[in-house]
Amino acid sequence: MPKKIFIITGVTLAVGCLLLCMTLVSALFYIESSQGSQKLQNIINTHIPGTLTWEALEFSPARGQFVLSRAALVSRENKPVVKFQKLFLSLDITALLKQKIVIKEFSIHAPTIVIEKNKNNEINIVAALIGDPPAEKEPRETISSPKGLPMNIIAKTIAVIDGTISFTSIPDAIETHIKDFSLETRGNLKKMAADLSLTTGNIQLKLPGINTTIHTLNFSTAFLKDALTDLKLHLDAQTARLDMTGSAHTLFSSPEADMNLTLKGDIAKTLMAVENKTDISGHIAARATVKGALNNPDITLFLEYPGGNVLNQKINRADIDIAMANKICNIRKLFLNHDNGLISAKGIVDLSRAFPKGFMNSEKHLDALAWDITLDGKNVVPGPLLESFDIKGIEGICQLNTTFSGSMTAPPKGTLTLKTTKAGYRQYPKADADISVTLEKGVIDIKQCKLTSGSSRLNLLGNAIVLEPGKMTPLKNPEFNLKLNSNPIALETFTPYVSALEKQGVKGNITVNADIKGSKNRPNAIFTLLGRDMEVAGESIKKVNLSAHVDTQKLYVDTLNIALDDTRKITATGWADLNRQFDIKLSTGDIRLSSFNNLKDKSPADGIFSCNLWGKGTFGNPQIQGDISLTDLIVDGKPVQDFKASVALHNQYANIQGKLNFDINAGFNLGTRDFKGDLVFQKTDLAPWLQLAGQRDISGNVTGDIAFKGNADHLDKITVQSAIKTLSVVLQEKFNIQSKNMNATLQGKAFRVSPFKTSLPGQGSVTVEASGRVDGDITAKATARVPAKVVKLFADTIPDLEGDLTLDASALIKKEIKASRFNAALNLHNLGLTIPDSQSKLHGINGTILADINQVEIKEIKGFLDKGTFSMAGKTSLKDFMPQAYTATVAGKALPVNVPEGLDALFDVNLNLDGTMDKSTLSGTILLDSGQLTKEININKEILSAILNPQRSRKGVKTEKKPNPYLENLTLDIFVQARNNFIVDLDLANLEIHPDIRIQGSPLAPMVSGRSTIDPGSIQQYNKEFTLTRGIIDFIDPYKIEPEIDIEALHEVRDWDITLSVTGTPEELIFSLSSDPELEQADITSLLLRGKTTNELISSEGGSTFSPENALAEFAAASVQDNVRAATGLDIFEMGFDDSDSNGGVGSVNLTVGKKLTDRITLKYGTASKDGQMVQTTSADYKMSDNLSASGFQDSQGKFGGELKYRLEFE
Repeated sequence: MPKKIFIITGVTLAVGCLLLCMTLVSALFYIESSQGSQKLQNIINTHIPGTLTWEALEFSPARGQFVLSRAALVSRENKPVVKFQKLFLSLDITALLKQKIVIKEFSIHAPTIVIEKNKNNEINIVAALIGDPPAEKEPRETISSPKGLPMNIIAKTIAVIDGTISFTSIPDAIETHIKDFSLETRGNLKKMAADLSLTTGNIQLKLPGINTTIHTLNFSTAFLKDALTDLKLHLDAQTARLDMTGSAHTLFSSPEADMNLTLKGDIAKTLMAVENKTDISGHIAARATVKGALNNPDITLFLEYPGGNVLNQKINRADIDIAMANKICNIRKLFLNHDNGLISAKGIVDLSRAFPKGFMNSEKHLDALAWDITLDGKNVVPGPLLESFDIKGIEGICQLNTTFSGSMTAPPKGTLTLKTTKAGYRQYPKADADISVTLEKGVIDIKQCKLTSGSSRLNLLGNAIVLEPGKMTPLKNPEFNLKLNSNPIALETFTPYVSALEKQGVKGNITVNADIKGSKNRPNAIFTLLGRDMEVAGESIKKVNLSAHVDTQKLYVDTLNIALDDTRKITATGWADLNRQFDIKLSTGDIRLSSFNNLKDKSPADGIFSCNLWGKGTFGNPQIQGDISLTDLIVDGKPVQDFKASVALHNQYANIQGKLNFDINAGFNLGTRDFKGDLVFQKTDLAPWLQLAGQRDISGNVTGDIAFKGNADHLDKITVQSAIKTLSVVLQEKFNIQSKNMNATLQGKAFRVSPFKTSLPGQGSVTVEASGRVDGDITAKATARVPAKVVKLFADTIPDLEGDLTLDASALIKKEIKASRFNAALNLHNLGLTIPDSQSKLHGINGTILADINQVEIKEIKGFLDKGTFSMAGKTSLKDFMPQAYTATVAGKALPVNVPEGLDALFDVNLNLDGTMDKSTLSGTILLDSGQLTKEININKEILSAILNPQRSRKGVKTEKKPNPYLENLTLDIFVQARNNFIVDLDLANLEIHPDIRIQGSPLAPMVSGRSTIDPGSIQQYNKEFTLTRGIIDFIDPYKIEPEIDIEALHEVRDWDITLSVTGTPEELIFSLSSDPELEQADITSLLLRGKTTNELISSEGGSTFSPENALAEFAAASVQDNVRAATGLDIFEMGFDDSDSNGGVGSVNLTVGKKLTDRITLKYGTASKDGQMVQTTSADYKMSDNLSASGFQDSQGKFGGELKYRLEFE
């Protein structure tokens, strides 16, 4: 039975185990199947917020392997979090029996990890696996874990292969991307041993202020217990390259290191990567070593900068070599080669007492730092260096040497030697400096401080105790003993650079001496200043002598003497203290105003000025009193009443009382700032004040008073009352204007001017009144009657006028000008005047001109010009008081024109003007009613010259035109016509002209078109009458006024018809003569002058030659000889002309004048041109009988002679 039970039990156990194995195997096969795998995924995903998926899952408990392929985890927002190609885990199952966990391999292939932290500080991978953090539970009782490791963990291979990692933190503005990430490590937890190797591809870093890329990162090391060995780091970024090798030991007790580091980089790219815009460029190379315990390591650092730009400064080279041993830092070399100088430094910094137990110990005594530094500068130009710190304008070159040693607890010791050449600031004067200063035991000793600028030199010597004995603590009350002195300093060297001094034109020399002793709290100084041959604002100052001293509480001005010259002096003495109290006296001698250069030639006033002022009290409540006087006053050579005034300031109230040629009494309260005053005038002569203002042609007097009061902080509430009884003004000593009872008030911003009347010359008058507010509406009224003859008193060039002008105006002026109202009426009553340079007279002119803010209207103005009548009317609209659209008409009937002399014409005029200031038109008609020209005009010279030179040209005179916008935009359209012909009734011509012309264009460029015809008439020429056969004047060219003239006239001489023609423009007239039958020009001229042809004349003269020039000369001479003889009383006045053919090829002109002394004796004087020279001849004739005479002559060439003439006449 027991055996049977045992068998049954065994079989049952066997079957159960078999069933269990079958179940497990079935479960493994089910899980690895797609249906089972999906079922497992669904179970997992129901317990996590995110979604986990994979394509294949393999699990082999027997082999201890687990493989998960192509798995991915996404967040609840369906965003990828983690994915990888393959996860492989292989364990040594047999090692479990030995109480070891042996990981033969754990690897992840091609993982992609995306970690994000949102604005709520939630991390996506945590949110995808866990979700919201669970509610806090009651803390459980802590169960102590057994000591030691229950099982050792050994990892043979742990690897991440070709991974990509991204991390983004929105709150921290961090974004990092790592590509080609690979990690391999192995280790033994019980032995505390591990190896680590890490490599990456590109790493993109974006942090606040940093944006860079690391191309390669390699890191490897071995860890054994408390040591790192074979440490290697290589980082290759786009900006720099870093390499580090070495080892570290006893990391958990007393760390020691043996490290070597090298760095090479581009500074500009590095700064750009960290978004730093500092202007630094170039490459840098650094080497560093660290050896020994970190508590007291030996460190070396060498930095090399081969050159570049630093803060816009070109650096040629910079080197730093520093070594530290036993906590003493040795600056072996610090060198800077700059374009603007060489700077070097060396020294030591002792850190041993600051870190007595080492750098890793918390015990520190930073106040125990000690140093000994030397700094040298050679040919340093500080200007360009300081410009990098926005300090501009520094100039000069300096040599520098300084030493500085000591500690934070003991007084330092140092020296400074500084020499500068041509040092200065901006355009200010340059100076050389030589300074030598030492610091020892808290005392600054100025061995030498000399400043030299040109011929000026300033010296400072002395010492100052600035530190407490044996300490680095500054003294609260430092003591000093300084001496300052100078040679004569030329102020002209400095005045061009100090605007206030330059504006006043300060010149001269000053010498300064000062002796400063004592302490900050108890200073004692003596100061003297001596100035000579000075000039301020154009005024000469012979000498200035200032002596002052300072004690603990007060500044004393012992003496201040200003001598303008030997007689004009100003003196002052007094004191002021730190409690703002003072006591000062100022006085002057008698100083004549004309002795001041600025007044001598520029002011018509002269007199003697003097003052005595005394003040004391506090700056907050000063007490001042004194007297000011101007005596012996003369203005423009006339004596004026002396001015004397007393000034006082007591209890914050200032008062002035005085008398010039009016009384003044005014006061001002400095506390309340209230003021008041009275001005009283009693026939006060205005001439001195007007002359001082440059109005020498105006004089007068005033009687009345003005009272005012108010507050300086509320000037809008001031009150002024003016009561001027009489105001009389004389202009240019010609006429008097007088006003009476001029009463006005100002209350705050409201004012009122009561009606008052001003009398004008010629019984004219003006009445004015006004009221309103300064900041508001103003109402004004004015009525006036002005005799027209008064106008000539203001302008001598205006002709005498007659008649009257009356004005009636009122206005409401508002703050907004456009809303203002204005009405005025100007009436003309029988105005008249004689037009200058003419006998015509305007008279009987009457009319009205109306104006308001919107328009000006000329009511019909009528008048007479001699016996002619005229009228005008028009209006224009206004905008901002400027004309806008306007229209005007001018009509006239029988208006006389008698210029030039001899012209007598009457015109009817009807013109219209319409438009704006930008575009307007003048149109209408000018009708010639009658006209006649009677003045004789001699045109012989023109016609004769034209005949001899028929092709000559005439050029007009160019005149400079000034642009006139209004005339440029004025369009003309005027017709000039005639009711009756214009008659020319002269000795030379008798014509009738009928014009029909149109004028267009503008006044600056008029265009004339049309034709004037000349009806038949006659022209007198060559003492002959030519009958006009054709006369036309055409205006053809529309672009310039240039008439085309075509005139022909006919005269009969014997059997010939001679025609005189004039053609062309006035600038190029062509005169010609022709005949029928045809003759040569010489024959035509001879016919007109002699009545014979040239051949006929030669025959009648016995064969002598004859030319047109001779004929014309005889004709010209004949036209003037009789007039000259009659005007001078000469009996003989003869002119002659010899042509070139008869005088050796050179034409000549001769003139002979003479006088009969008796019936028998005649004296003659003649001059003639011979061979290009003028020869003068004197002769005398004696008539012996009717047929016999004798004569003698002598010329200017020394020739003389005589002749005997016998006259025989034949009948």
